[in-house]
Formats: sequence, C-alpha cells, structure tokens
Amino acid sequence: MAKKKILIAMTDAGNAHRIAAEAIEYTFNKLYPDQYEVKIIDILKEADVEPFNTSDTSYSLVSKNTFLDNFNIFISKILNKSIPFDFFKSYTINMMYEAVKEIVDGFKPDLVICNHPVPAMVLGELRKNASSFKYVVTILDLVTFFRSLADQNADLIFAPTTEIVSSIVRFGVELEKIVYPLFPLHPKLKEAKTKKEIAQDLSFDISKPIVLITGGGLGTRTLRDAIMRLCKRSDLQLIIVTGRLSYFKKELEDRFKGNKNIKIFGFVDNMQDFFRACDIVVAKPGATTIMECELFEKKVIFTKRVGHVEVGHDKYVQRNPKFRYIGNDWSKLEETVDDLLESEYNEVKNPNKRSFDECERMVEEMVKLIN
Repeated sequence: MAKKKILIAMTDAGNAHRIAAEAIEYTFNKLYPDQYEVKIIDILKEADVEPFNTSDTSYSLVSKNTFLDNFNIFISKILNKSIPFDFFKSYTINMMYEAVKEIVDGFKPDLVICNHPVPAMVLGELRKNASSFKYVVTILDLVTFFRSLADQNADLIFAPTTEIVSSIVRFGVELEKIVYPLFPLHPKLKEAKTKKEIAQDLSFDISKPIVLITGGGLGTRTLRDAIMRLCKRSDLQLIIVTGRLSYFKKELEDRFKGNKNIKIFGFVDNMQDFFRACDIVVAKPGATTIMECELFEKKVIFTKRVGHVEVGHDKYVQRNPKFRYIGNDWSKLEETVDDLLESEYNEVKNPNKRSFDECERMVEEMVKLIN
C-alpha cells in the first residue's frame, strides 16, 4: 500500500514554526513508522514570490530594532482588522496562488498542515477550490494571532489556549473544528537526563544555582544585558543558548573563555536537558519557550517580547506564580533572580500545566481526519 503524504507548510520567521513542524514530523514517524511520507517546506521560500520570500530576513531585522518592532506591531494590528485584512488577503492570494498551487500539486499530499498566517491565506483558498487534500492549521500563538489562521476552509484547527479558541470562534469557525488546548511540544522533551548527569556533563557544581539564558532562534541578542549582568556573579552558573546566531556565539565564547561558570551553545537539539538542569530560565516570551517552561514547571524571568505574535504574552505569563515579567527593565533582573531562588512553590498548583503527549494527540487527530 502506498504511503499517504503529509505536507507541512511553514516558514523560517523566527524558530518556532520549524520546531513545531519538526515535532509533528517526528511524531508521525514515531507513532506510524513507514506509513506516511512527511515533507517540511519553507513554502514562502519555495514559492519565491516577492516580498513574501524575505520573511526570515524581515523577522531578524525586527528582532534587533525596537522601532521596527513597534512599527511591525502597528501594521499587523491594522491588517488584522476586517477591511484591511480582506484587501491584504486578496493581494496575497493574487500574488502567490499559482506558485503555491504548483508546489502542492507537485507533491500531491493527502494532508496539508500550516502554522504560519501568510501561507494559510493561500492554502485555505486552495482547499476551498480543491477536494484532493485535507487541511489543518496549527496555531502557535497564545493570546493574539493573525486572523488568517482562523480559516473556515480548514478541516481542523489546533489551538493552545482558551483565549485563542474564543477568537477563532469569533472569526466564524465552528467550535467542532477546533481541537484544544494542544501545542506541538516535541516528544523528545521527555527524554531529558537527570540534573546530576547534566551538571557532570557541563562540569558544573550541582550545589550552585544554574541559570539558563535563551532567546529562541533569533532573540538571544536581545538578552545581552541579562548575560552581562549575571556573568559577574560567582554564585551563579550560566547556560547560554544563542540559537542560530553563530556570530553572537563566537563573540560570547571569546569573551568568557576560561570561565568555568559559563557554558555557551549555539543551536541545540537537547534543550530538554538544559530545562531539566536549570533552576531559573531567563528568556523572551516566545510561545514555544513559554510552553516548554510550563511543561517543565520552571521558574522563569521573561524579558521584552518581539513581534506582534508575542503581544499579550506579558500578561499571559503573569498568571503563573513561578513566572516574572521584567520587559526591558534590567534593573529588576538580579533582585528577581534572588527572589525566585529563595521562593518555594512546592504547594502551588500550576494553572497552565502542559503535557508531554500533546503533539502525539494532535497527530492522532490528523490521522483520524485522513483515514
């Protein structure tokens, strides 16, 4: 019997879209070995239509510049309103429809999965005009999202929070099409080593606090002030993950060469080990980071958000008693670290507890859909 084909359409704006896609691909192969052919594509790059083919570069610029970030949020808010959205959607479909159709027709998928709002506009239109494939949307935002993801043409929409579900329904999608609260957390996260094993691997003193500093795929540079403040403290040990910013990794390696309390890493595939090992996480409030921190029930200090998709995350994280939001107020960093280290939360129930099997449950729903 021929394998059924799964096409995951994402784009490398930030890191969350690819991480989510790879989690779904991994889960299909784990649960249903040799039954499905799963292909991940950066569909905006593949379609190669200007200006959509530069979304990764645009996100990188926004993540480094406060003015551009605020301008991006302003424009996104305007485009997310009904009439401007209709014009933007029509423009996007007109520009990209044929290129995206050619990609989809070439692969002939049984199921298309999309997790980014721009290709979602075109794929939803393609699904409306064709009955040859099922179409699923996975929303990676926790509070606000771009309305193209609330697509009435989708067969299923996965939502991570009740806030997102309410907005999807408000945009006209039937509640029966929404599966929640589910987020594509990578199943490998539950394979973390013990804290003692990781401390030994890093040559760390297990009796001293460990702070994990991460900014996701492109955001670590925004945490420079956190690194510079905490690196001076001999009572802390730091794990710094720079993601895809290889030049920043090199800069930090040169600066902290010989410092046994600081370990520098670039892009890693074992973040679960670092989450397990650390006492505190310092990070920007990206959705994937928030979900992973909730999963591991970590104490976290969140810094300024980047981009319109993280608007509202500052309020979301403040619901968790183990989380703190300081934005760009770096004067609060060290006192917040000390406060969290001294605080005990053993009796506090996490209101947003996540599960290691969420991605598996998502894939099982998709398999039901195409079978």
